[in-house]
Amino acid sequence: MMEGQLNELKNRFKDLSLHNRSIRLLKLDKKWAMDLLQLDQDQEDGTAEKVIKGILSRREKVSLLRIKGENQRLQSLSHHLTMLYQTLKEVEEETGLYDLYLGYPFLSGTLEDGTYIQAPLFLYPVRLERQDSSNRFWRLHRGEGGPQLNRTLMLALNTFHSFQVEDSIYEEAEKESLKGDITQWTQWLRDLGLHLSDPNPDILPLPEYKKDELPDQAPLTLNRHAVLGHFPQGMSAILKDCQELMSMDTKELGMVGELLQAGTDRLKDGVSTEEDEECKRELPEKERFYLLPFDVSQERILLNAREKKTLVIDDPPGTGRSQMIVNLIGDALSQRKKVLLVSPKRAALDGVYQRLDGLGLSKYTALVHDEKADRKKVYTQIYHLLSWSKESLSDPTEQFESLCQRLEDQKAKLDAVQKGLYEPHRSGYHAHELYSRVQSHDQLKDVIDLSGFLNKLDRHSLEDVLQEVSTYASFYQRFGQRDYPLNKRQSFASLDHQSFTFIRERLDNIYRKAKKAEEYLRALHHPKITPAYTWLVSDRLEKVYSTLGIQKKNIIHKIRFWWWRSFAGKEIIQKLLQGNSFPGTTSTSEWTHIQDSLRVMYDLAQITEQMKQEMDQLQPYFQDNWIQDLKNAISEGNVPSSKLLQVIQHFDSDFADLREMDRFLEQTSSLAREMIAYVHKQIGWQAEGLSKRWTEAIRQNAYVQWLDEIEKQYPMIANISSDEYEEIRQSYKELLQEKREIARKCLLRNISQRVEQRKKEFPKAVKELRHQVGKKRLIWPLRKLVRQFSGSGLLEIVPVWLTNPETLSSIFPLEKGMFDMVIIDEASQCRVEDGLPSAFRGKQVIVAGDERQLPNSDYFQDMMADDEEKPGFEMEASESLLRIAQVKGRKT
Repeated sequence: MMEGQLNELKNRFKDLSLHNRSIRLLKLDKKWAMDLLQLDQDQEDGTAEKVIKGILSRREKVSLLRIKGENQRLQSLSHHLTMLYQTLKEVEEETGLYDLYLGYPFLSGTLEDGTYIQAPLFLYPVRLERQDSSNRFWRLHRGEGGPQLNRTLMLALNTFHSFQVEDSIYEEAEKESLKGDITQWTQWLRDLGLHLSDPNPDILPLPEYKKDELPDQAPLTLNRHAVLGHFPQGMSAILKDCQELMSMDTKELGMVGELLQAGTDRLKDGVSTEEDEECKRELPEKERFYLLPFDVSQERILLNAREKKTLVIDDPPGTGRSQMIVNLIGDALSQRKKVLLVSPKRAALDGVYQRLDGLGLSKYTALVHDEKADRKKVYTQIYHLLSWSKESLSDPTEQFESLCQRLEDQKAKLDAVQKGLYEPHRSGYHAHELYSRVQSHDQLKDVIDLSGFLNKLDRHSLEDVLQEVSTYASFYQRFGQRDYPLNKRQSFASLDHQSFTFIRERLDNIYRKAKKAEEYLRALHHPKITPAYTWLVSDRLEKVYSTLGIQKKNIIHKIRFWWWRSFAGKEIIQKLLQGNSFPGTTSTSEWTHIQDSLRVMYDLAQITEQMKQEMDQLQPYFQDNWIQDLKNAISEGNVPSSKLLQVIQHFDSDFADLREMDRFLEQTSSLAREMIAYVHKQIGWQAEGLSKRWTEAIRQNAYVQWLDEIEKQYPMIANISSDEYEEIRQSYKELLQEKREIARKCLLRNISQRVEQRKKEFPKAVKELRHQVGKKRLIWPLRKLVRQFSGSGLLEIVPVWLTNPETLSSIFPLEKGMFDMVIIDEASQCRVEDGLPSAFRGKQVIVAGDERQLPNSDYFQDMMADDEEKPGFEMEASESLLRIAQVKGRKT
C-alpha cells in the first residue's frame, strides 16, 4: 500500500509543461542540445548515421569530432560541443545528475487536445567527453543504464491523447530500442494502439518552430531526427529522494509513513474536524525563549511545539506567521536543536531571514534559494564563523533568571484577575476585550439604556444590527429632520409609479385650490371671514347664490368690505334670506359690492371644502395629524400654499430615495427596527455624522452594560482600578520586552559556545571545512560541502537552514532525522511529493500554511524554458502537504 502511494507520487514529478524538451523540442539551444546532422554538414556525409549506429549497438565509445588543421566550420561545431559539455558538467556538480541522452527517433504531430508535440521516443544515455584541453577531439561514452522509453512522453500521451500502456512496456522498450528500424518501431507503436502515419526512411534535421509557426492538425509520425541533448525526466533531486524512499522498508519511513497514512485516512474518511489537543504543561518563564512578541493563539502553538512530534499551523497570511516561526526557531535553538525551514515561496524565507537578521541570528543561519547563486554568501558566512576567535560575551544568565522571577511575580498578580478578564461572557466578549473597546465616561456622548435589548444581542448579532442601523441612519440624516416637508408621510415602501401619479395629481389639485382660496381671502380681507365661517353659512349663501347676479370680470379685485364695518354680516344675510331690504343699501353701487362679496364667500366655501375632500384621499400616504393640521390651517384662513409647494417639490426629487429608505426599514430584522425606533427617540436627528452617532451610542452602551454584568459576576476585576491594572500590565509588558533582549543575548552566547565546542570536538574536520569555504579556486559545490561535513559539526556551527524543497533535496543527503525540527511553511503551496523528503529529514515536523489559499498549480517548471513557450496544459493538482498534515497533526 505504502509503496503504491510512493509510486503514484513519483509519477507526479513528470514534467508535462509545453516547455519541457522531453515533450516538445521546438528550438535547439546550443547549451542544451545539438542536432547530429550538423556532423554531416561540417565533416562528411554519413557521420550522423555512424554515431547513431554506434550508440544503438552499445559501443563503449563513439567518435564525434576530430579537427585537423584550421577549419572554421569544425571549430564552430567544437564550440557548440564545448558549451554543451560545460552546461552538463555544471548541472552534474550542482545536482549530482547527468541527463545527457541521444533522443532518437522523434514522435511529431498533433495530440487529441490540439497540442503539437515533437519529442524523442527513445533516450539513449551517453556521456560527452573531450580528449584534451584543445577541444579538437570529442567522443561519446556509453552512459549508465540501458536505453529507455521516454516516460514523460508516455505520460503526456496517456494524459492528453488517451493512449495507455502497461508498465511492462518499459522493459520491452529497452530491447525494442536497439533494433534501429523506423518501420518496425512504427508498427510496434501501432500494435500498442497508437495511430501513426507511415515514416520517412531518411534521417532529417529537426524542424525548429516559433510559436506562431506550429503545424495545424499534423498526423502523428515517427521521424528519424537525432538530437544529442539534456532530457531531464522529472524534478531531479526530489525524484532521486523519492526513489530512495521507495527502496526503504516501510518501517524506516518514519514521519513520511505517518504522513502518507494520514493522507490515506483523509481519502477514506475526509478531513477530521477534531480540534488539536493543547499542551497541558505550564512552561516556566526561564524555559521560554521567545524573541519576538506573540499573542495568545501563537503562545498555544509555541507550547505545543515543545511536546508534539507533528504540529499543524493553519493561519491565513497577515497573522504574524513569520514572527511565530522566528519564535519557534529561537525556542528550538535554546534547546540546542538544529532547525530547517522549508518553503516553496522565496518571500516566506526572506521574511523569516530578515527577522533573524534583526535579532543578530543571521550569522548562524544559511539562506539558500539557489545552491549556486547563494554558495559564495554561505561560504563567506561559515568562513567568518570559523575564523573568529572566541567571543568574550558577558554571561547574562543571572540577569535573565532574575527577570524571569519578576515576571512570574507580576504574572501571579495578573492571574488573580485573569479569569474575570478572560472568561467568555454570553455576549461572546470577555472583559479584557471590552475594556479595550469601551470609551471613557467623558468620551461617551450619549447614554442610553439598552437593558431591553441586551438579551437579544451578542458580539456577532450586534455588528449585524449596527450595520442595519448605520444604513438606515444614512437615509434618516437626509430625510429625518423635523421640518422636512415629507417628514409626516406614511411608508412609501409599497408604492409604485401609479401610486406616485395619484399622489402627485392630488397634491397639484390641492395646491391650485389653495392658491385660489388665498386669492378669495385677500379679496374679502376681513379677519372674521374665514373658510370655517363660510362653511357655517354656505347653505344660506347657496339659497341666494342664483339671485346675486353675474360676477363682473375682475370683480373680486374691486370688492372691499367697507360695508361690513357698518353692518354685521349675519344680519345682512338673514335679512336677505327673509326678503327684506337692507337699510342703507338703497344705492345701486352698494348693492353691487354686497352681491360680489357674497358670491366670493360662497366660492371660498366651495373650493376649501373640495380641498378637504382631496386631502382625505391622501390619508393612506400621509399621517392623519399632518392632514388634520392642514385642514385646521385652511379652516382658520391660513392656507398653506407654500408648504404644499415644498411638499410637491420634495415629493418629485426624493420619492425614489424615500421609497428605498422605507423598503430598507421593512426588510431589516425586527430587532434592528426596534433599535432604530429606540435610538431615534433617545437621540433623534442631527445634520452630520448621524450614522456614526447612532451606531457608536448603541455599541458603546452595550459594551458598558455588558461590562457591568461581568463586574457583578466577578467583583475582583471591578475592585482593581484601571490605573492600577494598567500599571501592572505596563510593568509586565516592559519586563517581557527586557526579557526578549536578554534571551537574545543568552542565545547568541550559547550558540557561540557551541561553535567553539565543535572546533574542539572536530578539529581536523573544522580545519578542512574552513579550508574549503575559504578557497578561491576549485571551489566545491555546496551539495558536496554539506554532504561531507553535515555529520562533523557543520550543522552545529550553522544550526538554522532556510531553503526550498528542490534545493534541500539537492544539497542535503536523505538522512532520517538529520534536523531536530523541520518547519514547512506555505504548505498549502507545497505538494505532498515535494514535502515528504523534507519531513523525512526531521525528528519533529511543523507544517504551516493557509488551507484557504488555492494550491500551487505551477508544478512543471522546466529549468530552461523557452520564453516563447508557455505552459498550455498541466496535470491535475496534487494534494497539498498541508491537507494531509492536518489529519496527521490532529491524530498526534
